[in-house]
Amino acid sequence: MWRQLKERPLEKLINLHQYSFSVRPGDLEAASLEPFGLWRRLTYRKDKQTGYSRFQHRSHGRFTVEFPTIEEIRKAVDWLPAALGEVLQVRVAWEERQQRFVRKDA
Repeated sequence: MWRQLKERPLEKLINLHQYSFSVRPGDLEAASLEPFGLWRRLTYRKDKQTGYSRFQHRSHGRFTVEFPTIEEIRKAVDWLPAALGEVLQVRVAWEERQQRFVRKDA
């Protein structure tokens, strides 16, 4: 199955699931990168303590997407501000001592 998915063009994969769709920067009304709060940190394994993105799509509504690894949220923090500009609010910062993303002070 994975091999079949890997061989399909991205354009074909987008429509395989009802919640799959492409997003262009102009499609978003708002977006944010958030750290896990206390409750999520307590209920998830230590290696899952990363963060999530919330966004409001103009035609599809609101979504929340969790980042499975620290590397994934790190990439989002590095790349998404340039792609989304003023639409994106980055509310996370890396805390070296705790080795995790924490809420960024305003």
